[in-house]
Amino acid sequence: DAAVAGMLLAGVVQAVSSGLGGGGFAIYYEASSKRTTVIDFRETAPAGLTKGSINRLARARRGTLVGAPGELAGLADVHRRWGKRPFSELFEAAISAAEGGFEVSAHVRRTAKVTLPLVAESKLAKSIVEPLGTSSRSRNPALAAALRQIRREGIAALYGGSLGQQVVNAAQSAGGALTLDDLARYRVVERPHLEIAYGGHRIL
Repeated sequence: DAAVAGMLLAGVVQAVSSGLGGGGFAIYYEASSKRTTVIDFRETAPAGLTKGSINRLARARRGTLVGAPGELAGLADVHRRWGKRPFSELFEAAISAAEGGFEVSAHVRRTAKVTLPLVAESKLAKSIVEPLGTSSRSRNPALAAALRQIRREGIAALYGGSLGQQVVNAAQSAGGALTLDDLARYRVVERPHLEIAYGGHRIL
């Protein structure tokens, strides 16, 4: 529960390589059974992409190579397997920070300044990124609204619902191939873990 709530909050206050638009991995080790579970929730490419279209899109403007995000599905899967509190309760800290404001770290401020020219064509993206590069505190009411919708409707809001349609519209307006079907078909994958011995330790 703490890990899920922490990742949701990180997607607000440390939105550099973190957030609902991305993905990741989780490694869970159960000491009692010594069992290791690896959850892969990285982004997946749209079904409509071909080798030719990837090459074409890679030469186009920013925002064209958008995949189906996996972070929300991954967090929900981790919670389903090991969580104790209701999933909806884990959004409180993230919503509070997005609505009430948060201190912008030096790392986020530097990254925002570099990123701003890349998102200048998007009014929404610019409105979110620009304050991060110029202010010591920031708010993100659009993200707060999205988090509230997910808390209310569940992850279906993104994976096939109206929130997902907003993501698809933004991706397609930039020339991307993402569709609502790509979001609806997204699945988390459980993978075998890798293990080595190093320095007398077992590394998973």
